Amino acid sequence: MQNLRGGEARAASAIVNGSEKIKIYEDLMPRMKRNLEKEKRNLRFIKTMIASEIEQKNQLEKVLRQCVDDVKTEIYKKKNENKSVYCK
Repeated sequence: MQNLRGGEARAASAIVNGSEKIKIYEDLMPRMKRNLEKEKRNLRFIKTMIASEIEQKNQLEKVLRQCVDDVKTEIYKKKNENKSVYCK
């Protein structure tokens, strides 16, 4: 490059810089692909955890509803027992 004139030196420099940039990107691509796969695995794990939490929440709500229904039934039975005692 020392024997090149101004314009030629800049063109040669641009080619070297361009090939260096390409090399940098080529080196980055496998690492970025690994990172992408890792993040995809993390996302799948998080989605699975969310689905599990939602399922657990739904089961707990079902148990709570059953408990409330049982208490209502007990209250209804107690009221009817008291009415039958007063009607005698």
